[in-house]
Amino acid sequence: MTAPIIKLGARMNSNKTAGPVSCVLRDLVMPATMKLINSEKMAWQFDHHIDWDATAAPLT
Repeated sequence: MTAPIIKLGARMNSNKTAGPVSCVLRDLVMPATMKLINSEKMAWQFDHHIDWDATAAPLT
């Protein structure tokens, strides 16, 4: 009974696999896309500093 579900899942997953041409296009387009998107909207994700040497405050 589970075989059809597994078969469907495998078929749906294989449709999402990028081929060699898609991979090349993705690798060419994504850096430019990220530079365009990486504006003030995205700054909050990247404009911070983590002090790895700082001691964490104890939980109370």
